[in-house]
Amino acid sequence: MSQNPEWLDWLKENSSWVFPVSFLVIFVVLAGYYVWYISGERPPTYSSSLNQIPLKHPVSVATTSSGNLYAANTGDNQIDEFSSTGVLLNKWGRTGSAPGEFEQPFGLAVSPNGNLYVTDRNNDRVEKFAPNGKFLLQFGGLGIHPGEFDSPIGIAVSASGSVYVDDMGNNRIQKFDSQGQSLLTWGGPGDSPGQFQNPWGIAVSPKGNVYVCDTYNNRIQVFTHKGKFIRDFGFKGKLPGEFDLPTFIKIDSSGNLYIADTGNYRIQKLTPEGQVVWTYGGDKSSGMIYGLSLLDRHFLFAAYYSRSQVVKLRLHNLGDLIPF
Repeated sequence: MSQNPEWLDWLKENSSWVFPVSFLVIFVVLAGYYVWYISGERPPTYSSSLNQIPLKHPVSVATTSSGNLYAANTGDNQIDEFSSTGVLLNKWGRTGSAPGEFEQPFGLAVSPNGNLYVTDRNNDRVEKFAPNGKFLLQFGGLGIHPGEFDSPIGIAVSASGSVYVDDMGNNRIQKFDSQGQSLLTWGGPGDSPGQFQNPWGIAVSPKGNVYVCDTYNNRIQVFTHKGKFIRDFGFKGKLPGEFDLPTFIKIDSSGNLYIADTGNYRIQKLTPEGQVVWTYGGDKSSGMIYGLSLLDRHFLFAAYYSRSQVVKLRLHNLGDLIPF
């Protein structure tokens, strides 16, 4: 006799609501169509899109403490700032290599004091801006030495202000202070622990650990703030917890991971240990998802590169009473 009824086996195999279905407890209020998930968490639902002005292939997004959103408008080589409801507030940048100009702005990260760091991919540098877009400084340059880059992609800032950069072309991670002084590098090409094949996204957990999307190895690697390897998880595939080119990652205040599983056209939420909570998407027609950013515990922004659109998703956290 099967341990689960046939409908439950089918649900596990076919549903995009990925959580431990066997332990799911659902409370339904029929009059109001509410569902309360006690042992599982419902995936996010569409809230709105930031499309009041055209975007050209936004790659990444970052939220501020006030709830505004920066988007790396890569096709226009500029940074756009929106309110949380999608109203354009500011924009800056143009094509070029002078301070404040870009050749593919890619990764975005907001520091604890509100400054914005941008990886300027094809200029092989990082630029730092004040919240109003005023240029502050830059560091980097093409090369293989510490402090130099070959196509920097992802960027993250820790609570203490340390800056971590995915130096994709050099298959390594670099750590800097807030003024761009090189502190540490680690990595190298390969598929062994601590090695990378085109790392893209990077994020720092509340505990200070560094999570890296080792994109072409289809895994997530975890390190201490000193670059010591802790563990990795994931491999190529389409099942929950597997990846096809994971590109960007964000971490919430509880340490949960939100990963853009770009080749599978979906977002996956995982626990800090790598256990799947849910997946969202999976339909090729919806387009490739790249950058992600969180707004408190209720919303997730996703940059749909091929659709030239930033989408706002409503999160349904464990214990929330939400419309079904």
